[in-house]
Amino acid sequence: MPRSRARRLIRRLLRVAVGLLARLLLRLEVHGREHLPAGGPLIVVANHFGWLEPALLPIVLPYAPEYLAADNMLHHPAVGWILHSYGTIPVHRGEVDRRALRGASQVLAQGGVLAIFPEGGVHSRGFRSALLPPRPGTAYLAVQHAVPILPIGFSGSGAEVFGCWRRLRRAPVVVTIGAPFGPLTVASHGAARRLALDEASEDIMWRIAALLSERERGPYGGAER
Repeated sequence: MPRSRARRLIRRLLRVAVGLLARLLLRLEVHGREHLPAGGPLIVVANHFGWLEPALLPIVLPYAPEYLAADNMLHHPAVGWILHSYGTIPVHRGEVDRRALRGASQVLAQGGVLAIFPEGGVHSRGFRSALLPPRPGTAYLAVQHAVPILPIGFSGSGAEVFGCWRRLRRAPVVVTIGAPFGPLTVASHGAARRLALDEASEDIMWRIAALLSERERGPYGGAER
């Protein structure tokens, strides 16, 4: 079987498996499906409190997204084989990974759907329940390719799920799909361009925060921008 056909089959099987586990372990609600574009090119951005968000995205979206994933996670004993089977674009943390940028650019240039978690991966402190400031890269790709951005908020997908499971209860997780925005444009150069990209990154985070509960918004809670 050609690799592309095998990859599509694996993704369908993983989607079915995740859907079954979600019914067993979660009380999942999805709102805002009317905002879903017909297809790509598209960048999907979402919060990343734990491992539930990337697992649930393929059953929330009507298309299989391509992921950027931290390279060290490909060697993780629990999830590495899943990432290898699904197929992801590895990213080396702590540096400008040009190979990852080229891979992401190729997805968008071919009209694909790219999923990015602007906060980065699950941090060493473990699962969280509130937003963190973004890492660079998301706004750059959105500006470079002039594609729309679809914000999604996963509420209740962080550390609190374990408390429900310890009590043998399904964890309530609410997924809210926001309206697409963009394409983003940044006309400046040099230091002004970098500042404009930082502002665009913050705008992306504010849009994700608007889809979460107040307690989950972290530095993007309280007063409006």
